[in-house]
Amino acid sequence: NPQSGTDRGYSERLELPRAIPDDSGIYSVEATSSDGQVARNSVTIHVIGRSVPVTPAPVQPGRCSIDEATCRNGRCIPRGALCNGVNDCGDNSDEQCGTAGSGACQPNEISCTNPGRGRKCVQKFWMCDGDRDCDDGSDENLRYCELLPRPPFCKQSEFHCNGRNGTLNQPVCIPRSFHCDGYVDCPDRSDEVGCVKPVVVESPQREIRINVGQTLRIQCAARGTPPPYINWRLNWGHVCGDSSDNGRCTMTQEFDPRDPTRVIGTLIVERVNSGDGGAYSCEALNSQGFIFAIPDAIVDVIIDERPVVVPCFCNGHSTTCNPDGTCRDCRDNTYGPRCEYCIQGYEGDARRGTPQDCYIRYEPAPPPVVARCDPRGTYLERNGRCICKYNAEGERCDQCKRNNFYLNPLTPNGCIPCFCSGVSTDCVGSDWRRRANQLPLQNWNVVPRNFATDRWEGRNNIQTRDGGRELALNLQSTNRPAGDTLYWSAPREALGDLVTLYDGNIDIYFTNDGTGAPIRDEFIWMRGNNIDLVHKVPPGTTFQPNANSTYSVPCNERTFTRKDGSLIDRENMLMALSDLDTFLVKANTAAGQRNAVLRGVTLNPATREGNGDVAQTVEMCTCPANYTGSSCEKCSEGYGRPHPLVGIYLGQCWSCRALCHEKTDRCDRETGKCIGCEGNSEGDRCERCQSGYVMQGNQCLPYQQYAPQPAQPAQPAQPFYGATYYVDGAPYSTQQGPLRIPVESGRDRPVQFQVSNVQPLSVAWGRTDGGPLPYGVTQEGDNLLIRNPNPSVAGNYICTVRLPDGTSDRIPIVVEYQPNGETRPTYPHAAHPVFSPQSPLDIVEGNQAVIRLDQPNARVRWRKDGQTSLPQNVYQDGNNLNIQRASPDTAGTYLCEVYSNGGAPTIVPYEVRVRPASSQPSVSDVLLIISTYWLGGPPKVSIQPKVINLREGQRMIVQYTVH
Repeated sequence: NPQSGTDRGYSERLELPRAIPDDSGIYSVEATSSDGQVARNSVTIHVIGRSVPVTPAPVQPGRCSIDEATCRNGRCIPRGALCNGVNDCGDNSDEQCGTAGSGACQPNEISCTNPGRGRKCVQKFWMCDGDRDCDDGSDENLRYCELLPRPPFCKQSEFHCNGRNGTLNQPVCIPRSFHCDGYVDCPDRSDEVGCVKPVVVESPQREIRINVGQTLRIQCAARGTPPPYINWRLNWGHVCGDSSDNGRCTMTQEFDPRDPTRVIGTLIVERVNSGDGGAYSCEALNSQGFIFAIPDAIVDVIIDERPVVVPCFCNGHSTTCNPDGTCRDCRDNTYGPRCEYCIQGYEGDARRGTPQDCYIRYEPAPPPVVARCDPRGTYLERNGRCICKYNAEGERCDQCKRNNFYLNPLTPNGCIPCFCSGVSTDCVGSDWRRRANQLPLQNWNVVPRNFATDRWEGRNNIQTRDGGRELALNLQSTNRPAGDTLYWSAPREALGDLVTLYDGNIDIYFTNDGTGAPIRDEFIWMRGNNIDLVHKVPPGTTFQPNANSTYSVPCNERTFTRKDGSLIDRENMLMALSDLDTFLVKANTAAGQRNAVLRGVTLNPATREGNGDVAQTVEMCTCPANYTGSSCEKCSEGYGRPHPLVGIYLGQCWSCRALCHEKTDRCDRETGKCIGCEGNSEGDRCERCQSGYVMQGNQCLPYQQYAPQPAQPAQPAQPFYGATYYVDGAPYSTQQGPLRIPVESGRDRPVQFQVSNVQPLSVAWGRTDGGPLPYGVTQEGDNLLIRNPNPSVAGNYICTVRLPDGTSDRIPIVVEYQPNGETRPTYPHAAHPVFSPQSPLDIVEGNQAVIRLDQPNARVRWRKDGQTSLPQNVYQDGNNLNIQRASPDTAGTYLCEVYSNGGAPTIVPYEVRVRPASSQPSVSDVLLIISTYWLGGPPKVSIQPKVINLREGQRMIVQYTVH
């Protein structure tokens, strides 16, 4: 093979672009026809060396030393003389460092597209920075953005802040022009940190020799804050004789993949000609200043004295060529240097030399691309489609559904549902990290296995050793029966809210001097909110006798069970961990043990300051205003739980102002007990006056100012008939059904509530199902205020009034949302007569029912309140709603959307109640006060709440009171 030749495979041409004497010799060619016949030939080539050496063209202009700069006229000046206000070059090229807005654009500027509208030129560092510097906005054109490096998560015109949005945990991007502008714009202030002018860290290559027609590539690297723009100058003027966007010359910027603090600038000059020789200067500039690299790149362009004219050979598909012999304007659907290839979509052999060489390619449609299913969220793959697990979605089942988080292979449904203590469904996975929290070994106790009934304690038998780093117990000194199981008990003050311990490790350090026989009883026992969590060591596990042992277990529903061994769900685990009051570790871990030694207990919750693994299985909830905590497990400041664990989950947080009769804004968040009662009042609810004061109206007046009513004749004892209520300005009787309160879109709606005859202990508004008030609905005093109504505020509400005799009344209302001020149809008083049967419907579990709606000319849609569809055993038949085999999940409020005359729908609520098949009376009947209170009469029992709507599998606690 020739050393300088080009073999093009099956081409009929052998090329020697730059022949040298070593290429001399005999060259053979062999061709094979389609029928297998072979033809051969040869040619002898003699390459004669030149007698006159080729002299490279001189550098245009003369070459300067490393510490000098090249003027446009070729003169060399000291580099320090650049931009000093003195014309050192003689042609003033050393002072053309121009600023934006001057006449002709300088090499470090770009031209605005429409200079007649104002500014003509702007600095290249200002292009694509999110700010319109040209009056026509052309400096933000996409073609300029494509020349800049792209930061992670943001566009080229933006700066990526180091921190994340604290609420949504999303990257924060700001306009690039805001970076180092003297004003803090990032949440973490990172846009104003470390601002400094550029520093060149890699200068361009000092000498470059290149032939005419080749491509010139020069690189230069710099650091700075903001990241600098790297500009190029040729002999202190424009590259290619004009600006860098003329198509032949390109300046690109990119971050160094090995060092993202470095910006690499690359100059590419295609089809080099004699005018491209000279000194190329690398200029790094940002908003803080500019700097030139030392030295310049000196480019020598080599020009042949006798250029060789190559004959045109284009396989019959063109007759015009470039000076180097490459073909131009290929016809007949061909392309290539010799028009030897068929263009895309055509096939054939373009070297045959006929116009029909390339013909259209007919291909069958490619098979559909099958997305690779994500195994974490995929249930199965069927016919190339991914069938997702219940809580996953997406074409590849690689995303979590709304109100779910953390796609992982261990969760059966793919993603973990948001719990948020039942008061919210909006959450994300935590970015907190695990932190080892060693429980102090002071104030520990020893209790028996049946500690709930056996009050024995072994606190006095505990010995502290090794400077308080170990607890020791001689089991024989306890005088407990042989084989009795004892537990180390942690102090209550070391526990509390540990909800972020979920899925974190519990590490136990102890010493066993027994036989090492397997242990059978619960090894770890925790309790919180009356929920027991126990963990048993896997069967066959033993601990080495007379040696220090360590046992670690993750705290989740796969490793812990209920006390009776039944499975426990994640929701109940989180409720227990939210207020942990008991933590037990088995003391006698093996048979034959005489001494028990506890060397430490370490919990690994997720914290903001943690330095361990990221706790992705811990939820971070967006809570209503009256709740706080990662799982909304605590009441916010100014709210309290007057009845913890009443209703579903942890109970509702009420406003302290409402609990305390408007006498204080402070109360205990766990009990609701009022703090700092004002107006001379006192009591857990500020419900009575201090000594020497008398209640008159809602004020505590000094006894001297009290004006008692004239004494009335003694009356015989009468039963207590209760208070008189006014709702929305009208009298209300507890024998009535729910009041219907219409609200209009965008108009605030107060619901006034008044009590006469008695001074109630408390007035509290909530949802009928025990849930919190929705967003925009608040309690102000005794009134309910609905701000900016929307469809989510519609539904059933309940006002619970606690009376001085200990009883409670519950006043229900139904809020009906009317979009755009639409007026609801007029119905007769009480329930809507269009329904048959009328609301509410009482149905026994397992039975069937049909709710008929007499609206023949209207289009009707049924759905369940808070859901987008109907439960599995409920379906719509025409305008009617059919219930088959009623279950607890069937109970609740259904919304009937009636569409007529093409307008917005009229939404009418309908309540369905389901009672167990074994009970005859309804749930509301069972939960009513079960004895009547007479003055001087027998004791009275009351139950709260009276009505609870539950979903299947939810937990319920009912509280009763004996007076």
